Amino acid sequence: MQIHRKIWLALPTSGLHWKDAAWLAFGVSLNARALSELAPDGVLIRTSSLDHPLSD
Repeated sequence: MQIHRKIWLALPTSGLHWKDAAWLAFGVSLNARALSELAPDGVLIRTSSLDHPLSD
């Protein structure tokens, strides 16, 4: 999923709930401008899994 220009987010192949994917994308977007400056050729952020406590 493209977040900003050449900043991409790869989600786990096992899938995610759409709300989790949206929060991950939002978190990456907060730092997208800085990532673009650090890596002008582009960045792929690969998410292999998402673990969280059951209370969340």
